[in-house]
Amino acid sequence: MKENDKKTLTKHSLVLSLSRQFDISRAKALEILEQVFSDISTAIGQGKHCEFRDFGSFTVSERKPRIGRNPHKPNDIYEIPGRRCVKFRPGKTLREQLATFPEEQTDSDGE
Repeated sequence: MKENDKKTLTKHSLVLSLSRQFDISRAKALEILEQVFSDISTAIGQGKHCEFRDFGSFTVSERKPRIGRNPHKPNDIYEIPGRRCVKFRPGKTLREQLATFPEEQTDSDGE
């Protein structure tokens, strides 16, 4: 097991947690979790606002088309097309929880 796996919440770990908490099979927990993800994805894909009280909300926003440049060749100009993107805004309870967590060193750039 990788060291980073202990800090990562995966679908598998959620399935195990659900199956233990509610005394259901792993297959049933996976089915429920897949359905929740599917419903959220469908709603977001339709441009709907998804709000989960105290946890946060997902919204769809439009990014305007813009001009990009290659930093190594500043004369090369590229058109970056507009697109839709998903933004997450944490809810009050999640923000409070994040504020109480001790700062941990992250492995950025292999440090």
